Amino acid sequence: MKKIIFYSLFAALMLAASCQKTPVANPKGNGTLYLGSLALSLDETVETKASEAAGNYTVSILDAEGKELSRMTYADVKANDNKITLPAGNYTLVASSSDKDVPESAFESPVYGTSKGFSIVAGQVTEIGELTCTLLQCKVTVSYSEEFLESVTGPGKATVSLKAGYPLEYKLNADGSFDESAGYFAVEGNTLEVVFQGSIDGQNKKMTKAFTGVAAKQWRQIRFIQKKNEQGEATFDVVINDLISDEVLNNVVGADSE
Repeated sequence: MKKIIFYSLFAALMLAASCQKTPVANPKGNGTLYLGSLALSLDETVETKASEAAGNYTVSILDAEGKELSRMTYADVKANDNKITLPAGNYTLVASSSDKDVPESAFESPVYGTSKGFSIVAGQVTEIGELTCTLLQCKVTVSYSEEFLESVTGPGKATVSLKAGYPLEYKLNADGSFDESAGYFAVEGNTLEVVFQGSIDGQNKKMTKAFTGVAAKQWRQIRFIQKKNEQGEATFDVVINDLISDEVLNNVVGADSE
């Protein structure tokens, strides 16, 4: 019995020794991320030709845990020969038209961005390829029908919110002129609440209406219209005049200008 135990122990030791001599691939070391094809271009409207983005467009590199390792401007990327040296591993590249977080709500403040995961292999070059940045927010504009404006007898406002505590107010003046600014909302919910308050036909009116299915890359065109109720009295409603969701409001990354 002792011999059997001895031989078994000897065999185990020999097996362990042979395993230690087996060469193991070493993934450690540096590789190169090549950004030569990352030609950023900017397209702020639905249908326009792309043009090169400004040099302050930001490019960030995040590690596998989401920690930001580096941030540089588009101009810095080009000045650095379009190359970044990184240890072997998995990363994410984030491109953005802003060096700040997406605001909860703001007028005329569109933010475009995208991200893509990639791996760095020691001694090799990784090319990120072509990317397309799209609008990260929901765009909202407000307008009124001619019949509605004819019934306006004093100042008013339309308040739009997608997240509680971050509304935008679109002013309506007594002379029928109104705020035509585009509001941009961070998409953290999917229900847009619209509240109108103002003087209509000499009376103070208030109306609230909600629209669901809100998402990034949409353009919600809110329009106030006049109509009549069952008694034939003048009233009004809020509609989405045109929901542009199939048209991508985008910046193009890596596409040549036309």
